[in-house]
Amino acid sequence: MFIDETVSWKEIATEFIVYTSIIIGLFGFSFDKKIFYKNFWVLLIPIGIIWDIYSVTQINWGDIGTGLQAYFIIGITIVVVIPLFFLTYYGLYKYSYNSPQIWNEKRVTH
Repeated sequence: MFIDETVSWKEIATEFIVYTSIIIGLFGFSFDKKIFYKNFWVLLIPIGIIWDIYSVTQINWGDIGTGLQAYFIIGITIVVVIPLFFLTYYGLYKYSYNSPQIWNEKRVTH
């Protein structure tokens, strides 16, 4: 992203803010730390997903190669990147919605 001259500084700044926030949220989840407010993390999940979708749509897929190279890159994307996205947002989901011990909430079970 930093090498591509077509990427604006606004996109780079947004990328930095979104992914830094996600990493901080995963840190809070991993170490049971209350960071910011619960609603911040609830809002970050759709913002991060929307940003990821936007980023993927901005990729120039015509430059990835032809034939075997294209299949290899698409395969790596499906096998590695998509599960990493899922696990990242699952961790944020658990942090914001399913961690009463962090947010000092009482969970009622029936």
